[in-house]
Amino acid sequence: MSEYHGLIYTGTTQQWVTLLASSPSHFEQQLQARFGVFVCVWFECARPQQQSAVNQ
Repeated sequence: MSEYHGLIYTGTTQQWVTLLASSPSHFEQQLQARFGVFVCVWFECARPQQQSAVNQ
């Protein structure tokens, strides 16, 4: 999982959100489940997933 940050607009307010997600589309799915209707003004992956030593 990676940490994603985003700035969203819900129709009345702007809100800064931080969520753990496996991909940008997973991040968007979580936003939809949490806020319903929103506009994502901006987002970034703040902390990419770390590969374990076994996978290298």
